[in-house]
Amino acid sequence: MLLAYLPACWEANLDKGEPDRTELSFRLRVFPTKQTGTGINDNAASFGTDSLFRLVVGGDSLMPRYTERIANGNISGVEYLVVFDRSALKQATSAVVVFHDWLFTHSQVEFPYITENIQKTDELSCSL
Repeated sequence: MLLAYLPACWEANLDKGEPDRTELSFRLRVFPTKQTGTGINDNAASFGTDSLFRLVVGGDSLMPRYTERIANGNISGVEYLVVFDRSALKQATSAVVVFHDWLFTHSQVEFPYITENIQKTDELSCSL
């Protein structure tokens, strides 16, 4: 599994518009292993995805604003776009994206982030 932070300007760069600085976006790529099987059930991997993700900031566990399976034609794995409300990071120094993987590994996977690094990535991305 690979979780990538999508900088605030990623969408603006695509359509040459203004960045949406109210959203915190991530792309999760899941590559099933031999132990989890190679067959991906499209229905199971595409519906109810909002219940698979959380953003933990301090003592709060926040639901995503939006989740969607990315239809990219990749048959060896799945990708998800996950969007959270950015306002939760205002006072936080760190955050954890939690993926409740009930589809492949039947485990909880945590991806920690330092909010200062997220801000630096945004500044760099938006200056390009």
